[in-house]
Amino acid sequence: MDSDSKLENSTKHKPLVSVLMAVYNGGDYLKLALESILNQTYSNLEILIRNDCSTDDTLKILKGYAEKDPRIKIFSNEENLGYLKTMNRLFKQVNGQFFTTQDADDISKPTRIEEQINLLTSDPEMAICGLNYTLIDSNGEKIESHKQIFTEPTEIKEVLKKDFALRCGKTMAKKEVLDQIGFYREFFLKLGYEDYDWLARASINFKIGYVPKELYLYRVHHSAVREWIKGQPTYGDDLIRFLLQQRIKYGTDGLDSDGTLKLEFDQYFKKFDEDYRSNPITHVMRYESKVALNKKQYLKSFTINFQAIKKAPFQFRNYKNLVYCTYIITRRILKV
Repeated sequence: MDSDSKLENSTKHKPLVSVLMAVYNGGDYLKLALESILNQTYSNLEILIRNDCSTDDTLKILKGYAEKDPRIKIFSNEENLGYLKTMNRLFKQVNGQFFTTQDADDISKPTRIEEQINLLTSDPEMAICGLNYTLIDSNGEKIESHKQIFTEPTEIKEVLKKDFALRCGKTMAKKEVLDQIGFYREFFLKLGYEDYDWLARASINFKIGYVPKELYLYRVHHSAVREWIKGQPTYGDDLIRFLLQQRIKYGTDGLDSDGTLKLEFDQYFKKFDEDYRSNPITHVMRYESKVALNKKQYLKSFTINFQAIKKAPFQFRNYKNLVYCTYIITRRILKV
């Protein structure tokens, strides 16, 4: 029996899962990411990859793998669109009953998809499934674990109001969620956080499950992100919490409606945006302190925090960031 026949027999009675990957100049880590998906213990996959006008060897790598595995389907943008718009194009191409995403520099452990699909199919009402993950650096070295232990879906929803623990790079969902919620909202094009916003909206009406295992390796490139963050606001999480509270209370939010809700959101957004524009360097410093925190450079993290407070003593977020870093460091030292 040839390999194609074996694959067909092994997937005959299993639901199709669409794996989405947007990639731009991903040559350095693309092979690792692809092989982590191709080697999944769950094999009934369609792997939809959209190349966002890469200028490195990304397309060559993709074509090489596609020639060997028919599950890979390659698409190319006519012009560079960025991550958000590229993902929205991929969402339109989902054929599976379930879908998930895989970043082009991250790694999924072999049982990731199988364990998520098993949980989702064990409960007809469950529509979204997250899991624990591990932060790694550019060299693949572990930075830290991100662990959550949930026992009830209602508990997950309460946590999501405060901390977006389920990120779409680690989340699997039924296609019906995508059909009802829609795609990423372009308001977040320059802010980031589009996946947090999508999940926050989805969490209101759909039951969420959780696999309490670290089955995804999330790569953090500190130097690259630092350059990006210097030109980008860093308050997306606050905006999403505000939008989520509006949606819980009124059934919609200021991005999807006009009138009072839009006015409330515009005023809230203006407050954060003016704060950022007035002193963007302290936003960068707050990020730098968290980078040091992730690298376990605790003294450096504290030093940067105090420098930010000295530079802008009346910015409440500087003190809030100091409290957060102190809390994380204390937990790590005490191993709570």
